[in-house]
Formats: sequence, structure tokens, C-alpha cells
Amino acid sequence: MAPSKTLLPQGHVAFIGAGPGDPELLTIRALRLIEAAEVILHDQLVPAEILALAAPEAELVSVGKKGFGPSVRQEEINTRLIEFARAGARVVRLKAGDPGVFGRLDEETEALEAAGVPHFVTPGLTAATAAAAGMGVSMTRRGRNSDLRLLTGHDVRGFAEQDWRSLARPGAVAAIYMGKRAARFLQGRLMMHGADLATPVTVVENVSRADERRLPATLATLAADLDAAELDGPAVLLLGLAPRDAAAVCMLSGADTAMNWYLIRQGDLKLIQWGTGAEVPPQLFNITADPLETTDLARVRPGDVARLDAERREAISAVEELKATRNAAS
Repeated sequence: MAPSKTLLPQGHVAFIGAGPGDPELLTIRALRLIEAAEVILHDQLVPAEILALAAPEAELVSVGKKGFGPSVRQEEINTRLIEFARAGARVVRLKAGDPGVFGRLDEETEALEAAGVPHFVTPGLTAATAAAAGMGVSMTRRGRNSDLRLLTGHDVRGFAEQDWRSLARPGAVAAIYMGKRAARFLQGRLMMHGADLATPVTVVENVSRADERRLPATLATLAADLDAAELDGPAVLLLGLAPRDAAAVCMLSGADTAMNWYLIRQGDLKLIQWGTGAEVPPQLFNITADPLETTDLARVRPGDVARLDAERREAISAVEELKATRNAAS
């Protein structure tokens, strides 16, 4: 394995994907380049834990961009890259996620090429695949989807238009970056093209970080759920995917007043008979104790009952009360 300084010669620029945020998801090559850098120009979304991997004497320069907020102009970023490289520094341009996925990579490499500055690219893990892995699901599945799309909610003209007809088809899967503010637009376009209102959509905020949040929803509830959640971190929307552990526990009361618990996981129904020692799984992301009619079972999906964590805690308290009542009566 070559020494880090040899890996990044003086006067060169290394474009590096920092991944979604967890330092453990950096590639070995990315780590060695960060350690070798004398100057690091980094995105706003690169966390402090990754910047701390740089040498103590390295110069850290924030050139972050924030949607609908203050940003460093692209022309200024290009100029600073060229200036540092021409001064003979070992330069790293550290981008969140993968630099080639909605990272404006071409704009910066083309500026370096025009200036005669040597450079190379080290890919990183993009937020969509990290989010799906954290949910325990695959972004492609035989019999479900034969393609996968990475989309942006915004382009230079505003909300981005897409091939809505194909996205509205059953089984379609897409990762939508920068899609929080475009959620109502996306919802409307897909509904106009006949998408099933029960199509799962999972919003993952701060992917792979300690404060990651998942908001399972459906196409019908997406915009309202996002408004209620008030997410303020970067998020990716996964159309067509629901977390493996996004489930609903529904209590059904029959004519004999017997209590049965039904675990509904990604559309599959599993009966847990009360009194067999089975407990309500504590790891469930969402839970509801509201009685449902038997006829409602066929249309219950994980996103249909997905709510915020506060509601989950309230529902768990209701479950505990029901259990205590049941135990007292037995």
C-alpha cells in the first residue's frame, strides 16, 4: 500500500466522496487521502467527525451549499481549487455522499482541466443505498423492479420534471434527492399519472448518522407527514420502499371480545395470539392500538399508520394499559 503522501502528489486535487455521514462508511482510500491532504475544501454536509480525520496542520475550508440558504458560488469554489493546486498544495475536495451523484462534479473537474490542474476522483457511498441498507431492504428485487432511478427534486429551473408515467407504475423504485420541499409537487404529479395512493414512500433524514430519522409514509400521506415531521436535516425520499421493521400492530375485537394482535409487515399478515407469551416487539418503529374493523386488514399498509415518534410513545402507553387490564381480568 503506497504512502498517503505518494497517493496525493503536490499540486493535485483529489475529489473524494465522504459518504452519507458515518465515518465508518468511508472507503480506505478516502481515509488515506484525507490524512494526506494539506488543504481540504469541504461541503457543509460533511460532519465534524470526518473532518477530524485530517492532519492537525491541514487547512479546512468550508465551501458549503445549502438549499434555499447561503451558499458559496460555484465560480468561487473553482477558483480556490485552482489557486491552492497551483500553489503546490495537496488538495482534497471533500463532497458529501458520492461526488458524481448530484454533486456538481463535472463543473469543478472541467474548470480544473481548463486550468491544466491534475485531478482524480474517489467515489463514496451515496445516501440512497445507505438509507436502504439501514432499512434492511434492497433497492432492486426480482419480480418487483428491473430498474432503479436516482432523481433530484429540484433542478436549475425549479421543481424537476420526470418521466412520471413510468414512475407511477406498480413496483417502481426511485431515490429522490433534495425532495423535501418538492414533496407536494411529486405527490401531485404521481397521482395525476395514476400511481397507487398506497405506494410506500420512506423519507430518511441524516442518513447513517446518530440522529438518523425515518418517516414511513404513503404517496397519499407524504406531504402531510413531512409537514408534521418538520425535518430540518438533509433527507432522501425512497419511492416504492418501506422499512422492513416499519410495521403496525392492530388490536381487533371480535364478537367474543377476545383480543388478537396482528403484526402487519410489508403487506404480510401474521397473527400473534394473545396469551401465548408473545410480546409486542419493542423495536417497531410505529405502533397503533386503535381498533380496526376486520375488513380494514386488507388495506392496512405500513405507511398508512406511520406517525411520528411522539405518537408511537403515546400508543405504546395505551398498549401497556391494555395489557394491564387484560392481566387484571385473567
